[in-house]
Amino acid sequence: MLGMLRKRLNPSVLLLALTGITLSHHDVQADESAKVSFKQKIAPILVDQCIGCHNEKKSEGTYSMATFEQLVKGSDRGPAVEPSKPEESILSKMLHGTEEPTMPFETDPLVASDIALIDQWIREGAHFDGNDPAVPIRNLVLDVAPSKAEYRQPPPLAALAYRPDGKALAASGYHEITFWNPADGQLLSRLSTRVERIHSLAWTPDGARLLYAGGTPGRLGEVVLVNETTRDEAKVLFQSNDMVLSAIFRPNGSHVAAGGTDRLFRIWETETGKEISAIENHADWVLGLAYTPDGNKLLSASRDRSVKVWDQERQEALVTFSKHTDAATGVACSPDGTLACSVGNDRIIRIWKIDGSAEQVREIGGHADVIHKVLWARTKPLLITAGGDKRIIAWNPTDGSVVREFAGSTDVVYSLALSSDESRLAAGSYDGQIRIYNVDSGELLISFLAVPSPATAATSTSNKP
Repeated sequence: MLGMLRKRLNPSVLLLALTGITLSHHDVQADESAKVSFKQKIAPILVDQCIGCHNEKKSEGTYSMATFEQLVKGSDRGPAVEPSKPEESILSKMLHGTEEPTMPFETDPLVASDIALIDQWIREGAHFDGNDPAVPIRNLVLDVAPSKAEYRQPPPLAALAYRPDGKALAASGYHEITFWNPADGQLLSRLSTRVERIHSLAWTPDGARLLYAGGTPGRLGEVVLVNETTRDEAKVLFQSNDMVLSAIFRPNGSHVAAGGTDRLFRIWETETGKEISAIENHADWVLGLAYTPDGNKLLSASRDRSVKVWDQERQEALVTFSKHTDAATGVACSPDGTLACSVGNDRIIRIWKIDGSAEQVREIGGHADVIHKVLWARTKPLLITAGGDKRIIAWNPTDGSVVREFAGSTDVVYSLALSSDESRLAAGSYDGQIRIYNVDSGELLISFLAVPSPATAATSTSNKP
């Protein structure tokens, strides 16, 4: 609950807050339209600063802020909010540090402007302007799109995804997804996201929907489906108190699978958003997921050094591969569905049988640092890996030989994406560069910085690219 967000306040309100002077009720009289919006102003502060420690699963001091009802109700000490009376509200007194335990506990206080805004909201009557006070406060902030980011430095590119028609490339940004023309590197559009970091991007086979997953560390995690035609019909499949690290579609697009820091992976129906399973069998974060081509089995790679194969219909583990000596960061499946390839912090590419034996059939070395990403081409005999040594390498999965290298990267490579026809490879690195290669020749076709310029930022919209 670190006070990092700074809200714009009326200068007189901010000055009074900083000098410790309390406004009287008459000093803040205003009509309803001028009152502080809980949904627009207060909920984002609570989500970013408070709910990580005061939620439905973790209620520090027996106080949950998961919903508006719980926020106001308080704990076993009594109501936390006394409408129109911030000086009598336990929430306000703990934020000011005048009542124990102080909030946040044993860490830096909220910035004065955030505390002043909460006081003002309480003084104005602590009104709720959402539709349902029993709905999680996290859900309220989904409707509050952050302003377009202005980048002081390029964002690390943790995720890339080609739209199936090959005419747009989605890339992770800061509180947004950016869309680029892969032919010329021109910005097409931007889509704001509540989560700070996007860790995974995927399209339905028809390109009608974009799936993204990510989070704000220790505060918020999301899995969201976006209608590509309208962009305003977002379906939130899941929210948590920490990051979601991987999300994929079943090959036919019927289901979504995702996993993250809670050690679980979950599966939803794409059309209905209904969760059909939530499985906890890993001892640490789920870092990577892959389906077999027929969609019947799901592979999960974890920081616990294991990779598991699951039967989607029976919802049970079929086999565990445990040859990795450090975190398994990614996994891919062969086109015929008989073999898996997993990579990780041990810098080794391991190919093994998906059947009950989980027998390792090949071990490939060649990277000098962590391997962050692995792809197994569907139509070509190629494995493609990339990682911390700044190298992107195509391998022959049959004998482990190097087919070619994709040169040009000058920083850690975090993400790879193949076009649907597998003629183009996109690579994203820590320095914000996107490089597009010819898969068959290895030629670098174009390189560009995935940062919207001030000019494009002013004119770009969230319409379909």
